[in-house]
Amino acid sequence: MELTPVLSASWDADRAWTLQGYGGDYAAARKALDMDPDAVIQMVKDSGLRGRGGAGFPTGNKWGFIPQGDGKPHYLVVNADESEPGTCKDIPLMLANPHVLIEGIVIASYAIRANHAFIYVRGEVLHVVRRLQAAEKEAYAAGILGADVLGTGYALDVLVRHAGGRFVQQHHLRVERERGCDLQCALAPVGHLDRGRIGKLAEADIVQQLARAIVELVEHGL
Repeated sequence: MELTPVLSASWDADRAWTLQGYGGDYAAARKALDMDPDAVIQMVKDSGLRGRGGAGFPTGNKWGFIPQGDGKPHYLVVNADESEPGTCKDIPLMLANPHVLIEGIVIASYAIRANHAFIYVRGEVLHVVRRLQAAEKEAYAAGILGADVLGTGYALDVLVRHAGGRFVQQHHLRVERERGCDLQCALAPVGHLDRGRIGKLAEADIVQQLARAIVELVEHGL
């Protein structure tokens, strides 16, 4: 049986980590931005997509838990820490194709009505941090990020943050880290949402889920 690459499909393209190498059109993000945010959430629910963590919680349900129309700011936190011993899955993806992650962030942020997203990266992989920052800079210059995302009027700012190099297992602790809190005293919340980042609602998702799974789902359908 012939295998069809998905996560690594474009890794052998010329300068795949640049906007030009990625293709530059962000077709999935454009398609999502033409939809109602609730329709994007429903599409993810209908797909049955689940988180890649141990719980395997349905992604669309988790997004749907965030109250919409509450007039409060929402945040997306991308768990790119990958500090579990022996793990090496997110780092190659972000190094080879950072724009697919940014595209997934645009889609997810739009769906949950977030105007700020944070990519939380382990501090030891400085080369990955620099590549993400370069891709972020390209996205801002191309109008993919900023005050008018792809000319739609939707605003989204993305910030790459690198950690101090310690092992952090749970999503909620990464949200607490963004708040500058002591991780040792942070209590796990009940449910799948976290009030991180100045006490506001924050959704935490992982790299593979936002990168290829969400982008492929929106661009090509169920």
